[in-house]
Amino acid sequence: MIHTERNFPSQITTNETILQAVRQELILAAVDTFVDAIRPINVPVDELLRVVKEKYSEEIREEEE
Repeated sequence: MIHTERNFPSQITTNETILQAVRQELILAAVDTFVDAIRPINVPVDELLRVVKEKYSEEIREEEE
């Protein structure tokens, strides 16, 4: 994450607390969007989690190739 102040050069933060907070915020925003999109389909949570895990694992495998 880049921190910028007037009349000072930009700095990249290594503050783990800030980075974790930003990461958590991004995850929650993505999950909120996903839940809003999938809710009208009425998919059971167990099925939904299974499909998400499979898709996530598949994407990681493809990236590693």
